[in-house]
Amino acid sequence: MSRIRISLITIAGLFACAAPDHTTGPSLASGSQKAVSRPLSGRCTTVVTRLAPPPIEVQRIEYTCRISHLGLTHAVVTQTVNTVTGALSNSGVYVAANGDQLSSNFSGEAVLSFTDPTDASVTFSGTQGFSAGTGRFVDAEGEADLVGSVHINLITGDGTGEFTLDGALTY
Repeated sequence: MSRIRISLITIAGLFACAAPDHTTGPSLASGSQKAVSRPLSGRCTTVVTRLAPPPIEVQRIEYTCRISHLGLTHAVVTQTVNTVTGALSNSGVYVAANGDQLSSNFSGEAVLSFTDPTDASVTFSGTQGFSAGTGRFVDAEGEADLVGSVHINLITGDGTGEFTLDGALTY
């Protein structure tokens, strides 16, 4: 009989330990985490396709990147280029290695250097903004300085290039 009583007391104790404690605040297990600012840096290669011709050129740009906190990352953005002033702007979504998405927008300036009648080199810089996405980036925000270059065929508007980014991301 004492063995039965000890077993019942042990089982009751286990249930008491497993019972929810309603006196404490939310736990990390319930998804409530404090956002942390992290350094963000990376390098991307780009493939540019012209969608609409100058003077206000519209481009589709595909990125393949290695970015801290995102890993091997892909993005597709739609960019507008004012070929008279050099003003650039784009928006899109970065997709991290695990599928989490991070929304982005960019504004900057470009300088065009003609290499021959049909080709040009373009250098550009600006600010890449980041905002809410999915997964761990659902409440993300951040900003990075972006600097790069691209080689463009002036006839087709197609080209390839690369850029680096350096900033911070809070999530």
